[in-house]
Amino acid sequence: MSKPSKFYAVKVGRRPGIYYSWPECEKQIKGYSGAQYKSFKTEKEAKTYLYSSSNLNNNNIQSTSNRADTDMTAYVDGSFNSETNEYSAGVIILFDDQKFEISKKGDDPELVDMRNVAGEIMGAEIAMNFALEKKVKSISIYYDYAGIEKWCTNEWAAKKAGTKKYKEAFEKASKYVQIRFVKVKAHSGNIYNEEADQLAKKALSMSSAEENNLSTNEYREQLAKDTLSTAGIKTNNELNIARKERTSAKKNRLKSVIHIPLNDKVLTDKEILDSFKILWKKSGRNLNEITDLNLFLNLDKKLVNWEAHTETEKLEGIIPL
Repeated sequence: MSKPSKFYAVKVGRRPGIYYSWPECEKQIKGYSGAQYKSFKTEKEAKTYLYSSSNLNNNNIQSTSNRADTDMTAYVDGSFNSETNEYSAGVIILFDDQKFEISKKGDDPELVDMRNVAGEIMGAEIAMNFALEKKVKSISIYYDYAGIEKWCTNEWAAKKAGTKKYKEAFEKASKYVQIRFVKVKAHSGNIYNEEADQLAKKALSMSSAEENNLSTNEYREQLAKDTLSTAGIKTNNELNIARKERTSAKKNRLKSVIHIPLNDKVLTDKEILDSFKILWKKSGRNLNEITDLNLFLNLDKKLVNWEAHTETEKLEGIIPL
């Protein structure tokens, strides 16, 4: 195999990393809002760029976003252990050619009822304080729970003591640092978001399986709020999913249906979403409580992991297939 003539580093995209051809790189950044990437002659240079934030202001950086680049980049996530009633934060910070990993747990009574969200709030505060300590002019905070940004921008009212304190922390920090929020879809393959998630779990000494089991036992009582705005389905193996487009005679337009082969039966994306709705109604909660819903199909384990966001919490669970 011949040596690649160029190495493409995707700093922000569907799957950040090093790619050895333009078509591979393009798949990660095309249509991805805020994508950041650059080509290099050597793999070493590509890795240096990938793990640094100080060179984000380089004019040679190609970006699909019109938003200003920042001096520091942070990825934050949270976790919760109902057995100990503790929440935790995981933070990945890219700054000055270095990657910093920070994890912390807490049990503040004013935040603990917000579960995972309490940890993500703490993670955002850690990132802001880190930026203040390093005296940078700007920071981009990547998050997956909508409230991390919306409480700060007044799109959501900060009604609880915990969210009020968070908004106050943001207002204080923003006097000295320009703070930009960037939403990423949870468990979408973003390497830094996944690392932040694992750091949060590690702070509670919980494995992913343990957290899923806790969520599964509790989801009938603690699902989520507001409108079903998104329902993404993602597979994590190489099985082919046949995509079939059908014409609707009444509306004279195409409808897209995803058919998923599973042993001796075939499921559709609609059937999976309907299963979640039935489960939700059995829990006694209303569908229009949800602000954001993601469904992740795991064909290997024959289950669907769900993640639901509300204005006060982020909850996860499993739907067996």
